[in-house]
Amino acid sequence: MSNVRLRCWLRMSNNNLTETGIQIALLTSLEEQLTSHSSGLKRVFINNNTETPLTQFAYGSLKKGDQTGVHVHKTMDEYFFIVSGEGVLECGAENFTLIPKTFLKIPAGTNHNLSNNNDRVLEFVYFGIAT
Repeated sequence: MSNVRLRCWLRMSNNNLTETGIQIALLTSLEEQLTSHSSGLKRVFINNNTETPLTQFAYGSLKKGDQTGVHVHKTMDEYFFIVSGEGVLECGAENFTLIPKTFLKIPAGTNHNLSNNNDRVLEFVYFGIAT
């Protein structure tokens, strides 16, 4: 498939599988939805529909004043890669500044909260792996 045809196909697809089983999705073709924490938005690439320990793979955002609230995933490690904006990760008594190109792993059983108190939207890619 030529680059031009591939770009056209991506604009029209929404998590479609190719003939070879490759899943392709354009971020803007994915439905925007509230996170499970009811604060911030996400676009989900994969959500529990694989035969792997991967529980979700998504693109998320928190606007100024948004936060996930302190929560814990008892049976899932959570991984984040910060794309743009700035935020704070709170884990117990520790706070970590999140800036673009930051990677973080939050082990299962760790209380945590992500927040954004800046004017720029905090954008990140994240996924969970069942433990």
